[in-house]
Amino acid sequence: MTRRKKTKGRKSPLIRLVGLEAAAVAAAAGKFLAAPDGPRIAVLEAGGWDTHANQGAERGQLANRLRGLDQALSSLRTSLGTAWARSAVLVVTEFG
Repeated sequence: MTRRKKTKGRKSPLIRLVGLEAAAVAAAAGKFLAAPDGPRIAVLEAGGWDTHANQGAERGQLANRLRGLDQALSSLRTSLGTAWARSAVLVVTEFG
């Protein structure tokens, strides 16, 4: 499921990635960004990283979230096509 952040009277460019659809949403975003008349900037957010239990090495919460991030970035790269070479992709976190 994706959720668009609510703002007063206008749509936000921030799209929250929720659940296992992150790769599909990233692929769709890449197609929009790669279009000649598409947007030049996008923000995708994936929450739920603030976990403190069951981190797991291969199957815990953190491992599952990292796997989803990997799949989303791979889908974004594929859908951007040649635009990938002209793109800056930042993965940012807040810790503390």
